Amino acid sequence: MSTDESTSYLNVGTELIRRDAAERLTGHATYTEDIRVPDMLFGVLVQSPVAAGLIRGVKVDKAVALEGVVKVLTADDVTDRRYGNYVKDQPIFARDQVRFVGEPIAMVAATSLAIARRAADLVEVDIETSTPVVDLQEALASTEVQVHDRNTNVIEDVNISRGDVDAIFEAAHAGVHTEVESHRV
Repeated sequence: MSTDESTSYLNVGTELIRRDAAERLTGHATYTEDIRVPDMLFGVLVQSPVAAGLIRGVKVDKAVALEGVVKVLTADDVTDRRYGNYVKDQPIFARDQVRFVGEPIAMVAATSLAIARRAADLVEVDIETSTPVVDLQEALASTEVQVHDRNTNVIEDVNISRGDVDAIFEAAHAGVHTEVESHRV
């Protein structure tokens, strides 16, 4: 393996010095939150308090009436373009349903963070709560409750095998079967 000056390797136990450690430790580091520009607006999301449900309505009039509020955006104000790593099913703002606690439903833009937070509290969201999908086995067994805009709760089905798997298991001294549930990360 060749190395050049732009590549450095550390051995286990090697002390690693962060160049920005002193700035961060003393409170002198500048973060995005610290940046202020003239006429800057502050945004606060209105998020779903429930894990699953149908959105019956979003009322923003009280928030819009608050002095200092410039705009309150909902799904009606943005494109219906969807995002996502595997399935492009995540809207900018929840439109008809919410699928997790914290899913963005609206956003308030205001002249100060305090006003934006106050206005976000004034946005009224009417959600008819439904049963969330929280168990992997139940989600796989049923398509009655669908998390995604598809006819299945399976995002991707991948089968990886190399070599003669059946022969290897046949010749093995012992076999262990286990199931591991883990966050996707």
